[in-house]
Amino acid sequence: MEEKIEEFEEIEESPSGEQEASSQNRGYSRDGEGSSGSGPRPDFRVMQPDRDKDGNSILKNVGGMWKKTSKNGNEFYVLSIGRLSLLVFKNDKQGGFDE
Repeated sequence: MEEKIEEFEEIEESPSGEQEASSQNRGYSRDGEGSSGSGPRPDFRVMQPDRDKDGNSILKNVGGMWKKTSKNGNEFYVLSIGRLSLLVFKNDKQGGFDE
């Protein structure tokens, strides 16, 4: 399925004080930077389709995804949306979750 992002007008939103405080208290830092909430730019942006007050299609920036490397050399991503933070791993096992 092909995405039609050019239909959307992107709007920038600065994170609220609550989001900045929660990123400081997560207990991890991104790419060795301090947990100041103003670390490096994400490798991927997480966008949410929405409509503005005039009914035009827009994309809201709701989070980001950073590429990380574990201590044993495996690559993974940290996905952050608001106060939610998830780890994303490559699915390199055949079959599914229970193998």
